[in-house]
Amino acid sequence: MNCLQAFFSHRHIVLPVIHVVNGQQALQNAWVAYETGADGVFLINHEVDGKRPLTYNHLLDIHNEVTQALPDWWLGLNCLDLEPHETFQHLPPQVAGLWVDNAMIDERQAAQPEAERIKAGQTESQWSGLYFGGVAFKYQRDVMDVSAAAQTAVAYTDIITTSGFATGQAAALTKIPTMRAALGDHPLDPTGCGDAFQAAFVVSCWQTGDIEVALQQGAEQAAIIFQYWPKCLAANNFVQRL
Repeated sequence: MNCLQAFFSHRHIVLPVIHVVNGQQALQNAWVAYETGADGVFLINHEVDGKRPLTYNHLLDIHNEVTQALPDWWLGLNCLDLEPHETFQHLPPQVAGLWVDNAMIDERQAAQPEAERIKAGQTESQWSGLYFGGVAFKYQRDVMDVSAAAQTAVAYTDIITTSGFATGQAAALTKIPTMRAALGDHPLDPTGCGDAFQAAFVVSCWQTGDIEVALQQGAEQAAIIFQYWPKCLAANNFVQRL
């Protein structure tokens, strides 16, 4: 059994990302995702207008609130104000997943001291959730050999997470199939549906002024993107965040 099968009963997983501003907003968005069939969500304390509205402590409190409302649902975190290696010591057991933008993989060398440091922090914490580690992810170091980076990351991550070179930019056409081919049955999260979701959400919200309708339109358009990923969908393990 692979790590995904231990948490989910099916092969292809959809995990929307909620950019948290406050508890009420996070819970409202989580309920929309839950009711439209998402497998879970990530809560992230992203910057808004150049400022971070929440510290990781506040994000953990809100995660606890959402967990109490949806106790049997998968809920992960991305604490952007913590370094990857120090995040694990702050995670309570009920946090089902941790996503970090940079798993600190360096495919140019055999030794991986930074990735080992993260792995040691995970082991010492005894936290047992899913670790989503960014590899060739946006706004990180340019990776020339994504196949080697992916292969190296297998030993350090539960799910390898990648993206295009920037927000709103799709990954190169060859990138995802190349990484998928290098991974065997190790899970890959290519984060490819977010742009479709964002575009549909913004247009619908502008047209109708109805947030819930806009969220539904975004989810429907993102779902269409799945049909264009035949090689990924044919793989045994596929995760998609929105």
